[in-house]
This record gives sequence, C-alpha cells and structure tokens, in this order.
Amino acid sequence: IMSVATSLSRRQFLAGATVAAASGVSAKPVPQAGSDLGKVCGELPPGRYDAHTHVCGSTGEHGTPEPAAELRLFAEGGLKGACVFSEDPNRWYPKDRRPKHDAALAVDNVIKWCSASPTLYPFYWVDPWDPRALEYVDLALSKGIYGFKVISSRGKPCDEKTMPVYRR
Repeated sequence: IMSVATSLSRRQFLAGATVAAASGVSAKPVPQAGSDLGKVCGELPPGRYDAHTHVCGSTGEHGTPEPAAELRLFAEGGLKGACVFSEDPNRWYPKDRRPKHDAALAVDNVIKWCSASPTLYPFYWVDPWDPRALEYVDLALSKGIYGFKVISSRGKPCDEKTMPVYRR
C-alpha cells in the first residue's frame, strides 16, 4: 500500500488512476464518485476498517496533515484503512471562537490526511442546513471526496429544507 501511495497523489488515485491492489489482484481503475464503489470494495485488502475517524483534535482546528503517522497508527491498531472525516463545518455555536468554515480548505485538508494509502477514504462533513451546502457538496465531489458525514444539528434531519442536500 505504501509503495502505491508514494507514486500517486490522493487526487490522482481518486480521479480514476489505475492502482494495483495490495492483495496481488490485478490492477483496476478506481471508479468516480457516484459510480459503483461496491466493486472496488471487493478488491480491498482483508482486515478491519474504521468507519468513524476525525482529522481534527479537540481544539477543532484543521490539524496539520501527517498522513504517514496516521497510517502507522492505524496499522499499530490492526486497521487496514478508514473513512476519515473533515473538520466540523458548524461555526454557529455562540461561544465558538474557531475561524469561519472554509469548505475548500477542509476538503483539501482531509484529502491530504488520506494521501498515505488508497485504503484511507476522505469524507466531507456537511451541514445540510448551511445555505451553501449544495455548493460545498459539489466542491467536495469535484476534488475527490468519497462520501459525506451529515449532521443535521439545527433541525430535524427529515426537514424538507435538507432534502436537496441528501438528493445531491
């Protein structure tokens, strides 16, 4: 996995570059977002995968990407890979002193965190109540995000106002 990661950037990998599976299975192109990712899942190295990992610490900052260290920690924990979430987009808490959310920076940051291995999948954390949520979804997809973490903390998740984000 590491040798594959050093020869391709994460964006190249996510853009459909051909990558040889670590299990020795012949190389196959990685599908674009929205295509059948299930076919690729069959090619993943067997093992445990974490489905809920955050890039930022308790300070809520983006965190400086350390992809090799992250991959080493996953390996030490017996994990082959993970879904890694971008920073929390909610900047509306009254006492929140963090800088205003920058979607492009959050997307680029989580992709950098995932750059050490094709088994680390960057996910963008989207707030469906944000007036720019659809724009952020499109931006994330254009940059190579594999999926989304959605937290509807300002209202009911099934509110009609949030449905366009889910549909996108």
